[in-house]
Order: sequence, then structure tokens, then C-alpha cells
Amino acid sequence: MNILLLIKDEYAELEEAVRAVPGLNVFLHSSGPCSEVECAIVGRPEEWDWQEFVKPGCAVLLITKESSKFPFLPFEALTEQTLLAALGWARQRQTLLDEQALIKERSQKILAQVTHELRSPITVVSLAGQLAMKEGLSRDKLLDNLGMIRESAKALETLVNDILDYSKMASGKLELSSTKFDLHNFVTNICDGYRLLAEEKGVSLVLDVEPGLPTSVKGDPGRLRQILVNLLSNAVKFTEKGSLFVSGRSVKTSFGEVLVEFSVRDTGIGIPEESVARIFEPYEQAEDRTFHQYGGTGLGLSIVKWIVEQMGGSITVSSRLGEGSSFTFRVPLGRVRAFLPIPQNRWDLQFLPVLVLQKPKASRQLLCKHLRDWGCEVWGTGDELEAFRLASVARQGLLLISLEDWGFEFVEQLCEQSASNAARVVLLTKVGQRGDAARSQELGVRAYLTGELDLEQLKRALELVLTDRYSLVTRHTVRETSDLELVGSR
Repeated sequence: MNILLLIKDEYAELEEAVRAVPGLNVFLHSSGPCSEVECAIVGRPEEWDWQEFVKPGCAVLLITKESSKFPFLPFEALTEQTLLAALGWARQRQTLLDEQALIKERSQKILAQVTHELRSPITVVSLAGQLAMKEGLSRDKLLDNLGMIRESAKALETLVNDILDYSKMASGKLELSSTKFDLHNFVTNICDGYRLLAEEKGVSLVLDVEPGLPTSVKGDPGRLRQILVNLLSNAVKFTEKGSLFVSGRSVKTSFGEVLVEFSVRDTGIGIPEESVARIFEPYEQAEDRTFHQYGGTGLGLSIVKWIVEQMGGSITVSSRLGEGSSFTFRVPLGRVRAFLPIPQNRWDLQFLPVLVLQKPKASRQLLCKHLRDWGCEVWGTGDELEAFRLASVARQGLLLISLEDWGFEFVEQLCEQSASNAARVVLLTKVGQRGDAARSQELGVRAYLTGELDLEQLKRALELVLTDRYSLVTRHTVRETSDLELVGSR
């Protein structure tokens, strides 16, 4: 260990004592600066301004009888053992201070980045909203302004979700759900959306799914979508010309599980070699100019890595500056029996008892009307006590609950009561929170439906719930079973 010794004449014997300790290389302040110094030992610090000799980040040990915020040791207690222990204490303290400084620096950096990311969509929402309110605006102009507001709202939602996910990740509360879905349709639908974005930039997107990749799997489609969307979003963002390549294959298959591998490769700006090792660290981007040119918080890839590892998988990256990047991840998914084709006769909702639990508003009236049009026997209430009293009317039927109006504590209580009458619980929410699907599944909820569903999608979701073949029906299930069979019996 390299030691900088700061002493005056009356502490000359301190130098002899320090030099006698093996493993210490001692430099005096008069011998010139030493860039490799790890710790400074200061004798009688009250007699001089020793801070000017100590570089930032260097540990400090004071030889004094007075108490100090720095590690200190009385000269009378100086032995080889006490000196080494005190030096260890001093270095541990400095390491802690350095970590705190790094955390503070990172916090300031993420605050600046989030502020920057928030400012742009908020400005767009404000300006587009003002334009949309102008009188005499044509329908096309109005739709353009509303489209800008919608896209900015999506950007804000993504940013908030990333911050919430990272908070859950840091606290270990990020949860995964498990439901059946069609893997081929799942990947195709995601790539179709990003193909349009890529083509707007003059970039092609090629999807290559090997025939051996299973169709029907069980896992968390929401989190798997989050992984692919993040990687594809980055690929589109950082690629100005060339192509994007997405591949999927089966690596290893057993009776109940399949290890799938996905790769997202681009011909974009690439990542400097020295930055590849830290690309998955929170708040990190390849270079500072990346943030200024492309934006982003630097949270996405760290969340992706966390989700992949939570799913029992792994992720790697290879890249060359100016030539592009390739992200490859492997995750295990459950295998399920293949679905059968849909017959012509779908489920008949005739006489199905349904209790709609939603605060009184026009949307509840409209929902109840459609349910009655489908032949259901419908009740509705927005009162908590009446909800528990009426729950029995949905025996062998459905409980449709607006999550915004009630919350999960109410849902948990109602699920416990409804278990005895075999009522299936369906949660409806305009804006879903990541992790809520997993929580719903734990409570025994049969469907968790987010966003705006058209009538056909809602009816299909209810039909899927009635088959009792799905542990949790979601928007993904509805979309990816458009060509799948509804079988079973009530």
C-alpha cells in the first residue's frame, strides 16, 4: 500500500514507526506528488492545513488524541496491528464516501435525463392540444394533432413504466405471470409493428423464425414483449440505414419446457468496445453524445437484463462501432399442447349471469347494454356493500370489475367470497400497471384486460374465460387466439 506521510519535526519518530510496518511504501510530502497514493497519514493535523496535500478520493488517517470525523489513532497506541487496522478503517470509509458520491452523481444524471425526456412529450401535448382546440380546424388536421398527443402520451407512459419497473427491480418486487400464448403470432405481431417504423426510416426488418420453435407455450407474454420491444425500439432508433434482423429458435427442449433464443441484430451506430461491459448498468448509455442525440433514460437495458434473469435466462451483446449491434437472449418457457382450429359455433353467452361492478357512469350503462345484447343476465352496482350482497347472483357466471373504481384489496376480498359460488372474476382497467397481471393470477382472477377493447375482443375474452382452459386471459391471449379453438364445457 502506498502511504503519503505528512509530519513535522516533532513527529519524526512516526516515520520510523510507519516504515517498520511491512507492505507499506512511504512517501513524504516533501518528496513530491505521488499519483498512486492510497492513504495519507497525518501527524498532529491541528498544526497545519494538510488537506491541500491530499488528493480527492484518498483515504485519510490522523495521528491525534482529539476526536475527528476522520479515522484517527493516538500516537501512544501506535503498533503494527493498530496501524494496519486503522488504515483498513480509513480505506473502508473512503470507499463508502466514493460510492455515495457516485450515487449522488448518478441521481443527478438520471434527474437531468428524466427531466429532458419529460419536457419534449409534455411540450408536444400542450402545443398539439392548443392547436386541436382552434375553431374551424379540418378533420385531418384535428386527427394529426390528436395523433401527436397520443404518441406523446405513449412516450410518457413508457418513461413512467421504466422508472416504476426499475424501482420494483431495486426492491425485488418485480413479478412475473404465467399464461398460455401462441409464440409465433406473438413475435410476428411485435415485428409487424416495428417493421412500419423501420420502413419510415428506409430500413428493412427481416424476421426469421425456425420451424422448430414451438407454437404454444406458457410464460409471461407481457414481460417477453417488454424485452423484445425494448431491443427492437433501440435497434430502430440507432439504425439510419441497412437492415434489422430478428431471429427465433429452439435451443433445448424437454417434455415440459423449451429453451428459446431470440436475437435482434442491427446495422446501426454500434457500441464502443470500452462501453459494452457497462451497457446493462442502470442510467448508462454507450456515450454521452448518445443521450444528447437520441434521448432515453438508460434504464431500458438494465430492466431487460433483470427480466431475462428473473425468467431464468441470460442475455449477451456483441457490437462493433459503426457496424451495428446484436443482442441475444435465452429464456425457458413452458410447453403446452397445441391448440385446435376454431369451430364455427362459438360459446353462447345466452342466460349467463354477469355482475358488473363499476361506479355509475355512461360506460357502465353501455357495457351492461352490450352484455344484454349477447343474451347475458346482467346486474350492476357501484356500492361496495351491495357488491358483496349481489356476488351470489353471478354463480357459475362472471364478475366484471373496474379496477380503477375498486382496487386490489376489494378484488381480493371478493375473490375469496366468489370461490364458493364458482364465479369467474374479470378485471377491466384502462391503464394497466406492470406486475398487476401476476398479482391478478395469484388472487385467482380469470382475466386481466387493459386498454380499450372493441366489442368483438371483449366478447372473445369472456368466451375464453368460460372455457376454463386459461389460467389468466389477457389482451395477448385474445389477440393471439384469433385462430384458436374455444373448447371445453361449462
